[in-house]
Amino acid sequence: MANKILAGIGLSPLNKFLLVYWFSLGAIVFDQIITIQSQWIPILTGTPMKNLDGSIAGTITFASEPMGMSICLIATLAILYGAYLLYNKQKRGAQIAIVANIVNVGYFTLLVAPNYNFSSVTTWFAVYLVTFIIVVGGPVYCLFPEEYN
Repeated sequence: MANKILAGIGLSPLNKFLLVYWFSLGAIVFDQIITIQSQWIPILTGTPMKNLDGSIAGTITFASEPMGMSICLIATLAILYGAYLLYNKQKRGAQIAIVANIVNVGYFTLLVAPNYNFSSVTTWFAVYLVTFIIVVGGPVYCLFPEEYN
């Protein structure tokens, strides 16, 4: 039944592009939800941020890191804008999201994390950035470049 409905509107029963497209967009939005939950809520409420092992890393506020928080806010908005452009199947959405994330993670890793008790962030952020680039850029530049303009 579902296959007939999909065929009736011109879609194959298992359109690989649509699966990857929605997975990629979902992963970007989910990543930003996690960022809001683990970064923005502690910053706004003044709650200490935690390391991956659960130990307290420190309390970051707008007053203590105004430049870092500004960069992070702009990067978060740029990543969500990039997801919107990807939703509209525009290649520059991937470029915007990837560059914004590299700037944000790089700034945090090099200038913010050393001032607090964050442990072993470099390895985790390197793995995170590679994964983010593959999930965002992979469908656009490697798997389905003809689907994006």
